[in-house]
Amino acid sequence: MELAEELPDLWPVQGTSGYDFLNRVNGVLCQIGHEDKLDQLYRLFSGVYQPYEELVIEKKALIEERNLAGDVDNLARLLKRISAQTRKGRDLPSMDSNAL
Repeated sequence: MELAEELPDLWPVQGTSGYDFLNRVNGVLCQIGHEDKLDQLYRLFSGVYQPYEELVIEKKALIEERNLAGDVDNLARLLKRISAQTRKGRDLPSMDSNAL
């Protein structure tokens, strides 16, 4: 969850995974003025020189592809079942996560 990201009010959940809290704690423990030094140290240690914003997008896509494929497949099956309740919806082709 990103710092500025908010969960929809309609979602029946109490709180989040805790990453938003940990991000705020890190903000207290890390001085913004030293971000460049920390970036440099991280890049030397990890060998990753990709800009942070690109890395976030890449890793979120990786999670979607590897870890959420079953969820996408379940949603596609649910959509097919719901759409089959109408004549026009029955014309939808068969869906699976490999086709998406």
